[in-house]
Amino acid sequence: MRDFGLLHRLDRETSGLLVVALSAKAYDQLRLDFEERKIRKFYWAVCNKAPNKDVGLVNKPIAEVEPKRPGDKKLAIIASPPRGRQSETAYRVLAKNMSAALVECRPMSGRLHQVRVHMEAIGCSILGDGLYAHPRIATAAPRLALHAHRLAFTHPITGEEVDARSDFPDDLRPLIRRLKLPLPVA
Repeated sequence: MRDFGLLHRLDRETSGLLVVALSAKAYDQLRLDFEERKIRKFYWAVCNKAPNKDVGLVNKPIAEVEPKRPGDKKLAIIASPPRGRQSETAYRVLAKNMSAALVECRPMSGRLHQVRVHMEAIGCSILGDGLYAHPRIATAAPRLALHAHRLAFTHPITGEEVDARSDFPDDLRPLIRRLKLPLPVA
């Protein structure tokens, strides 16, 4: 069953790039490429602090948790296998100070809320994250400070390399200025 061509979805609060296939052939190939982890996804996250290392890999299995009540959101948690599924997120710190950090995250797998859960797991909550962060951190930004800024993949029809990039969103620029972090460049 096709999802009307939509392949790379984002959480409602996350901004950035999406992938939409315009033909059944493109859809099928891109879906396979996502499953085989051939599509490279990059996010900018504004976190409450920097990880201990400037470059690293979070390798923690993630499980989805069904909502307890109708209308509640599905959540993800760190959980041991077999409940938790293999999940890896590479990261690198782009800028940091005593107030916050700008981190580029590259999810190597595609789990629900993966970047949010992994950053929280290493003590670097994403500002504005009302699901996983402490309330003080959740209210530190006007929305989730997470932006899908780059997607790189092989075009499913032409075979050409595609490297799509998106500028840092306008609505989070005042946050970056207030935290005295440099504006990342796409």
